[in-house]
Amino acid sequence: MARRDADTGVEGDMTPMIDCVFLLLIFFMCATKFRMPEGALSSWLPRDRGTGGDGPPSANPGCRISFQREGNQIICWADDVTVPFATDYADDTVGSSQQDFDIEFQLQAPDMRAVQEHIQNRKDTYRGVNAKGLPVIIDFAPNVPSRYVVDIVNICKRLQIADVAFAAPEEAMD
Repeated sequence: MARRDADTGVEGDMTPMIDCVFLLLIFFMCATKFRMPEGALSSWLPRDRGTGGDGPPSANPGCRISFQREGNQIICWADDVTVPFATDYADDTVGSSQQDFDIEFQLQAPDMRAVQEHIQNRKDTYRGVNAKGLPVIIDFAPNVPSRYVVDIVNICKRLQIADVAFAAPEEAMD
């Protein structure tokens, strides 16, 4: 790529200069080590809550509903209290046709009315620091039909509980 200067009539070849610039650019790109600072994470964490030991522990932590499937039984715990199995499906207002579901899949399932009563009692007696009210944590095994989890979410909606969370699944032990 030759260039002709109009004033002096001298031609200058720009190719060697461009080659040198590119070689220098490649050299510095290869010689430079990009290193992330260790231990520095860019994150925006909430300042009003956390795991710090500054404040007193909550006296009333909330309600935890857990489901586990063992064979054809769905076992439910409401705050470490075992929920009885459903025997009377009369006036089934908690779930939508729980009896039909349990019969179709041959399951012996917990009484969702008992779970609703437990959550209602916990809501009525909750005196925690959470601004949203009683926190409900739903913990369920992967082999539990999602119908029961949806029933708990519906119960919380019906009882006007805004703080509903799902527990992280437990890691399988090898």
